[in-house]
Amino acid sequence: MKKCLLLTIVLFIITSCSIQLNNDYKNFSDLKELSFKNEAYSIIQDDDFIYYISKTGITKINMINKSKELLLEDSDISFIKLDKNKIYYGSLSDEKGLIKAIDIETKQIEVVWDGLEYKKDNNSVDYVALHGLDIYENDLYIWISATSILRYNPISKVSKLLFQDVSQIVFLGKYAYYTEHASRTYALYAMELDTEKSELLRGVSETKENEDLLKSDINVDSIIRVENDLYYTTIFPNALYKYALNAEDILLTNTDEFFSYLYTLDGVIFYILEDGKNGLYKFDITSKETLWLASIDDFCSAYGFMIVDNVIFYRSLDDEFSLRKILIDSG
Repeated sequence: MKKCLLLTIVLFIITSCSIQLNNDYKNFSDLKELSFKNEAYSIIQDDDFIYYISKTGITKINMINKSKELLLEDSDISFIKLDKNKIYYGSLSDEKGLIKAIDIETKQIEVVWDGLEYKKDNNSVDYVALHGLDIYENDLYIWISATSILRYNPISKVSKLLFQDVSQIVFLGKYAYYTEHASRTYALYAMELDTEKSELLRGVSETKENEDLLKSDINVDSIIRVENDLYYTTIFPNALYKYALNAEDILLTNTDEFFSYLYTLDGVIFYILEDGKNGLYKFDITSKETLWLASIDDFCSAYGFMIVDNVIFYRSLDDEFSLRKILIDSG
């Protein structure tokens, strides 16, 4: 699996780039390069506001009046998450492993979680290297390495390591659905968050070598939540399924190539196919229609892509801080 993204909406240099577009798709109407080197490298949206991080800090943009404000000056922010009136943030290079939060209105900053303090209290943890953050219900799920996640409750101040070999995780209802990383089981698991008990849902809990994948009935590769349903892709064969709790899973579509970089918006799953041309597709869950949107030759596979305000953003292989976009005309 891999990952990549970004945005902005003020004064950018527009140039050409190595992308083929589906000219027959009227809602895929424009493509421009956002060239703002060393500026933005992650973005989130909340109704009429957009927040992005850069080497300057966290910037807030009002989508109504297009005003722009530097919310927080900090040159070392790697990821942000929005929850209610706060933005949580951290840095991959922070040796202290601090998760901080800034109040959007008052701009007050607080240290929410301290990685060094956690390490002191937990001898079994060799190091804390922040890799991201998920927020679900009242808990923070902190990636303390590329594959380990702990749950932290800001009210009780209790931290507990829940996962140590996770590739992906999706929260839905009272469960966390996940796939493993180093174990290479290509299986789907669910952990009941209250009891912390895990259950194997699809596949087998055995490490698979490449030749084993061809013999296996199911090899789960990616998972994604769309509204209140869980979807997953498989390899060998390469297919997209809708997970069914008490029935047979529904095959939605299949392909000769690997699915990758799943993203969802308004009942549609967007994905990249590893076909040598990084084909970008959309699959409509309601109509079951698949549509090719573009081939992105310079797609940076280390970061994936994301969609904000009807714009698809990705980082270019030419320059990880040179952001490119594909506009989706909603009209």
